[in-house]
Amino acid sequence: MKGAQARLPSAALLAVFFASGFSSLVYQIAGSRMFYPVFGMNLPAITAVVAAFMGGLGVGAHLIGRWVDRADPWKTYAMLEVGIGCFGLLLPHVASPLGELLAGWTPPGSPGLAVNLVRFVGVTLLLAGPCLLMGGTFPAFVRGYSRTPGRLGRDIGSLYAINTVGAASGSLVTGVWLLPSLGLTEICYGAATLNFLLALAIRLAGPTQERPSGSVVTSNGAGGGAAWAPLVLLFLTGYLGLSFELLWTRALTQPLGATYLSFSIILTAMLLGIFLGSALYRALLADRERPGLLMGLTVLLLLASVSSFLIVSRLQPLQEALRGVVPVAVVRALLLCLVAFLPTATVLGAIFPLCLRTLARSRAGLGRELGLGYGVNTAGAVIGVVSTGLVTIELLGSGGTLILLFVLATVAVCVAFFASTPRLPLSRLVAVVLPAVALAALFPSDVFFANQLAALRAQLPGDSEVLFQGEDATSMATLVEMRGQPFSYVEDAQVRDGRQRDIFHSNWRGVGGTRIYLWNVMGGYLAGMLHPDPEEVLVIGYGSGRQLKTLASLPHVGRMDTLEVNPLNFAASDYFYLDSSAVLRDPRVHVFVDDGRNHLLRSRQRYDVIVVDVGGIDGDGSEFFYTREFLELCRDRLRPGGLLFTWMDIRQVLQPVGLMYRRTLHEVFPDASVWLGTGESTSYGWLWLVGSEGPLQVDLGVLKRRWSALTPHQRAELDLAGLRDPEQLASLYLTKLGPPPAGITPARVLTDDRPYCKPVWRSSYPTGDPSWNPGVLADSVHQLLETESGPPLAGASEEEREAVRKHRASFLRMAHKGTTTGRFRLPAALLAAPPP
Repeated sequence: MKGAQARLPSAALLAVFFASGFSSLVYQIAGSRMFYPVFGMNLPAITAVVAAFMGGLGVGAHLIGRWVDRADPWKTYAMLEVGIGCFGLLLPHVASPLGELLAGWTPPGSPGLAVNLVRFVGVTLLLAGPCLLMGGTFPAFVRGYSRTPGRLGRDIGSLYAINTVGAASGSLVTGVWLLPSLGLTEICYGAATLNFLLALAIRLAGPTQERPSGSVVTSNGAGGGAAWAPLVLLFLTGYLGLSFELLWTRALTQPLGATYLSFSIILTAMLLGIFLGSALYRALLADRERPGLLMGLTVLLLLASVSSFLIVSRLQPLQEALRGVVPVAVVRALLLCLVAFLPTATVLGAIFPLCLRTLARSRAGLGRELGLGYGVNTAGAVIGVVSTGLVTIELLGSGGTLILLFVLATVAVCVAFFASTPRLPLSRLVAVVLPAVALAALFPSDVFFANQLAALRAQLPGDSEVLFQGEDATSMATLVEMRGQPFSYVEDAQVRDGRQRDIFHSNWRGVGGTRIYLWNVMGGYLAGMLHPDPEEVLVIGYGSGRQLKTLASLPHVGRMDTLEVNPLNFAASDYFYLDSSAVLRDPRVHVFVDDGRNHLLRSRQRYDVIVVDVGGIDGDGSEFFYTREFLELCRDRLRPGGLLFTWMDIRQVLQPVGLMYRRTLHEVFPDASVWLGTGESTSYGWLWLVGSEGPLQVDLGVLKRRWSALTPHQRAELDLAGLRDPEQLASLYLTKLGPPPAGITPARVLTDDRPYCKPVWRSSYPTGDPSWNPGVLADSVHQLLETESGPPLAGASEEEREAVRKHRASFLRMAHKGTTTGRFRLPAALLAAPPP
């Protein structure tokens, strides 16, 4: 290097910048999950996180890029890494307290704009420091690394490529290994340690150089043309990159699901495409001086956006084809994402270093111009994620937004054309733009719904008919009726026959429908009948509206607050044969479109009953409703004698995740109990886990009075659920929960710092794991399904107690049979193992 003594070889410096990109993505993914519990899991909250992260990178690149031209870039880079590491050590300790502080600024009922603004301010305060410093690492490293004018284009391409592939590796490793294996604090500490080691390597063994003079002699540019063109194109490509990522995430979660791992894989694929593009630029284009090079790349970007339409409708067949040849699920998912992302991301990865190289050719301060270009690119990304995530999808839908991005790619072609020097023939522009406009007019705007329907029909049995489709910024939903799948329900006190109907969202989650009709009905009756005086009730998760409607049908239930992050469910609920949404007009019902956990943080309302129905632990953020901190928050919001209802599949109760949750719930609610979901064989296995402070006393006298007040319609519903008298309702009680059984590796407590993340390399029942002891778990089945103790009854005669015992014996036989041969059957090895 000119003016420098290189004590580290070039390959070692590239390894340092690889590790820097790795740590940045570790922070981004771990930090995003850290914000779930305190800022919510709805789209505005997630958008605030992404916008604050990208905005900080852009501002930092611009400000520090100006500084680095007047300072030693290597010393500056080392200081940046130390600063990032210090923030990494602090982040886990300030995120939750700051979030809880800001939550008090917007109580429930506050305008949505005010809530989103406070969330954005909070995330920005948390991320401003580390993101500003991360943004400065690129101009600082390039300024120090590239000292030979003739190699500036190659150096920018090399560093951008190596930093991006490091980021892709960080994203993949975090999703596949770090999140399932470590807590968020440990992950941040590990990334901070890496930052400190990088700084130490640069200071002790890295290059040394004199303070720069403030000007850099650069070579001839790579694209020529007006100085404004690279900035405009950097803005447009930043906008397009994040917007395409949002749309592809919506499309790819149909086949992949909306789990933490899926998001990591999607981001990894996007970054790998950018890496490929920047590597190709470095190898083939960095030293080329062609007037039409920039326009040629923008034309390729336009063609890549055309491929987006073609690929979106073929995702399901592609997944099925990959399933036949790629046995490893993670690899299969990554390949599917690469097929989707590769054309667009590769071109974006080539345009970025070309624009930076073109921008730097006519300026004296390399750091300043690199920082400016990087900042403009991230400004486009921030505006893109906010406008696409919150505005254009809401107004135009996903398909319409994709057409808009197609138009913006055409604008990029026009910018590159008019900036080319010498000017290219106008006929070339016309030959590109006219077909592009025609294609934009011809492409169907419902391509994303077609993809969702294809994924549904590949998974659901038999033929299906679409009854409802809707889309907003939060989700995209399709409600289908499955022909040949019978369904019984109660209307006007009569049992009627229908067909199964379910609603599926863009995260491939069935959040409501007839499939769980009986379980939803019984959840409402249990929550409304067991508590002696339910004056204030909170239902987290509206779903199909059945639980809330059942609760509202009980006249002794008072105020009911219901929380739902997706308003499409309100519009879809009436398609489940019954006028479910009519309950929303009940004066006792108060609806909040908000994240349930964030609502509890922002509210000081105390409840008699809290029902949590968020779809179970599935790695999409719902796992934060099963942590110790959330359970403690619910306990603090319960009145004396209050009840918390959560649920879990009976098969999960005996899996590692169930053992963890049992220990966590027992730690917060030592007297928690387990109840069957219904008294009917198709739905009993969705267990209700009921938290209470002190032993739950079932007042049979109160139950009998409430039972006698039931309408014929309510009695018919309960009869369909397998219950014909109040003693049977009390008999749904299984057992006091208790801690996990002794004799296995102690299950850890689920916390916000380390919630449940299912390892992708491990089956549900880990045969080789030290916690897997079939004999002990078989004994756990015995304790759960064959316990002799019944519910703690109050106000019951001996005759009534005997009736409860007989009903319980019948229900337990049904459950035991179901675990061996029915819908909720457990592994044969577990059931056959002798008790220890």
